[in-house]
Amino acid sequence: MSNKLHMGTWNIKTLLKPGKMQKLAEELAKTQLEIVAIQETRWPRTGHIKKKDFSIYYSGTRDQIGQAGNGFILRENPGERHWV
Repeated sequence: MSNKLHMGTWNIKTLLKPGKMQKLAEELAKTQLEIVAIQETRWPRTGHIKKKDFSIYYSGTRDQIGQAGNGFILRENPGERHWV
């Protein structure tokens, strides 16, 4: 087992569109990344979404939806190579 941590960053442009979070997880499944910083989530406020294989922590604007926002996606089981 490797002690390396695989990290990346991605400007996803938006997670407001239906199915976009699932598509993001599918694309990340093709990588070895364990932590990914994401920009332009466009979600309001702050929050945490926990899925079976990953978690998203995000922060956006207080009052406006559809602008700015960033976060991190963390693989729940780093030794496994899938996100979905």
